[in-house]
Formats: sequence, C-alpha cells, structure tokens
Amino acid sequence: MKALHVLEPGPWTTIQDLGRRGLRDLGVPLSGAMDPTALQIANGLVGNARHAAALEITGGGFRAETTSELLFAVTGADSEVTVNGTVVPAWTTCRAAGGDILAIGIARSGLRAYLAVSGGIEVPLVLGSRSTYVRGGFGGFHGRSLRRGDVLQVGPANLSAIPFRRAPLDLIPSYGEHPNLRVVMGPQEDRITPEGIALFLDPDWETTLQALQARYIDHLVRRVRVVAERTPLESFCIGCAWSCNSLLGPALWRKWDKPVIRAAAEEAHRVGRFLHIHFHGKCLETVPDFVEIGADCVCPFERPPGGDIAGLEGLRAVARLLAGRTTMNGNVHTVETLIRGGPADVRREVNEICDAFEGNPRVIVGTGDQVGRETPEENIRAMIEAVRERFPDPNP
Repeated sequence: MKALHVLEPGPWTTIQDLGRRGLRDLGVPLSGAMDPTALQIANGLVGNARHAAALEITGGGFRAETTSELLFAVTGADSEVTVNGTVVPAWTTCRAAGGDILAIGIARSGLRAYLAVSGGIEVPLVLGSRSTYVRGGFGGFHGRSLRRGDVLQVGPANLSAIPFRRAPLDLIPSYGEHPNLRVVMGPQEDRITPEGIALFLDPDWETTLQALQARYIDHLVRRVRVVAERTPLESFCIGCAWSCNSLLGPALWRKWDKPVIRAAAEEAHRVGRFLHIHFHGKCLETVPDFVEIGADCVCPFERPPGGDIAGLEGLRAVARLLAGRTTMNGNVHTVETLIRGGPADVRREVNEICDAFEGNPRVIVGTGDQVGRETPEENIRAMIEAVRERFPDPNP
C-alpha cells in the first residue's frame, strides 16, 4: 500500500481535513485546517475530494519518503518544495516516484503549508472527520502531531486519470507580513472584560512589547548574576527560542530578540563567564550579529533542508563571518549523518569542517545536537577518529 514515511516532521505537523461540524453542543470543537481554502485547492490539484485529509505543516521543515509513485501538491505558506533536492513548484500538481524524498522548507511568509497526496491520507474517521484534535487526543494519526518515523497510509487513486494543473493566480492568496485579520468573538467572550476586549482589538503593541522586552532583559540579567554568584558554572547557554530567526525573520529578530541576547552576553562577560548560543534553522544572514553580540560559541550551523549551511562552501562562509572571534561548535549532522549515515559519511563531514576552519583554532568538531541513543557506535567512533587524524595529539 502507498505510504509516506516521515523523516522530519517539522515543528508541528498534523493531519487535517475540513473538520467536525455540528458537535459543539457536545463539547467537540471544529478542528480542521486553519486555511481551508489552501487545503481544498491542494486536494483539487491531486484529484481528491475537497474534504480529503492532508498534512497541515506549521512553519515548514518537513521531510518524508514516498514508498511508491503518487501525485502531490503543496499550497499555503510560501515555502521551498523539493523532490530529492530539486525544487518543484507549489500550487501545482507534482509527481513523486517510490523512494523519493519530498521536503518542504521553512516558511518564508505565511505559517501553514498543506501537503495533499493523491488518494488522501488514510486514517480512521472519528465523529465524521479525520482531523486531529490534539487536546482531545483523537483523530488524525493517534490523536497527536506527527513524529519522526511515523508511516502514513495513502488511499488508492487512478494517477493516469488526474490531469497536471496549476492553481489560477487569482486563487493564490498573498501571505504578506502585515495581514488584516477578522476577529470573531468565541464562546468564552464572557470571561474577558470589556477593557480587555478593547485592548486586544485596538492595542498599542509596540509600547507593550517594549515594556515586556525591558522586563525580560532585567530578569535575565539578574538571573545570570545570581547563577554566577552561587555556582561554579563557566558558561551560560541561550537556546533556540531566542536565537532562531527562521520564523520571525532577521529584521524582527534584530529588533526584539537580539537585545535580549546582547544583555545576557554583556552580563556573563562582566561576571567572568562565557555565553554559548544554540540555534536551529536558517541563520547565515545573522551570523555577523552573533559575533557583534559577543557570543563566545555558537552551534549548530544546520545543513539543508532545515538550515542554509550547505557543504564545504557553506562552512567556509561561516568561518569568514565568525572572523576568528567566535567559536563554532559542530557541525556533524545529528540525524542525517550520525544516525542514518555510515562512518564514511561522518568522516566526510568532519573533513569538511576541518578544511573550512583550517588554521582557525576556534572550532569544536562535534554533533549539531544531542547524540540519540539510536546512534550507531561505529559512527561516533568514526567522528572521534577522524578528528584525531586531522589534529593528532602532540603528546600521545
């Protein structure tokens, strides 16, 4: 039977259709696609009924392997769509063969992309719908968002009877940075004061966010100071929530998140500690910002499809931008190379890192993330041995 094998689910991917109607009196919400127009267009492009189940991919970063030939269409958020690394158009009927790798990159604008496949995603109907209701734990794939390793069954379809089409331009919405939103008051309206509703509908968000940012900076600086006073820890770590700009974009990241990280770095250095920044996603544009902030170490520079540091040339660009002022920690791919690859793949990536940072002592060769228990021991051994070969111990 046809299926999709999920390799990378992205931040939040669920199975959705047009939802469950007429059940709110029983406490069952609608669920369904957040962008029903995009879902229905995707279904139409692959010959499905408009209410067929598809994947709702929030933020992008999704990859799956097809087990047999199928037609697919991606609509919704503006994302790069590739088959085996080759870009294919969105809002268009596309074909994938068995064993192909289908990837949907980080959303450039908009938030939710929809992947429809010919025959639809085959999961049981629950209360008349295949949509996932996560809070209730039912519908979709076991009532939850997708995880790495999930296998999704695909329904039957007569591929030869499905024409290849592209959605008309007038049906493709503009997912701009400043959309107009229509607000409909929900069933909990009585729990919000009239003043709260007025503030929500006509807020001065700029002033509110500036005040919240100032409060958080003060809180973070005091936290760094207290930890430094009470523990022997040598380094503080800023995690992905503050350092990533894949969804927020570089301009907004520089406005709202960068000042927070800068304040943490300045206080860490004032008390004689280091600052380590951990991030995911596309980051090449903001590498100079990490240096300017004064980060002592950054990791990982993620490889495609989730990131934008591709091969030796990508690593050389990173080395130039870090300018010997900030240490790179990484960048052997945790999943694709350490878990799914072999010793030869590990050695190749170690050698790329060493070549890119040749003559630069500010590099720590390692994994881009934590080492999963499913990682083959021979791959870890290959990584260590490859590093030792490039940097032999002068005092063995």
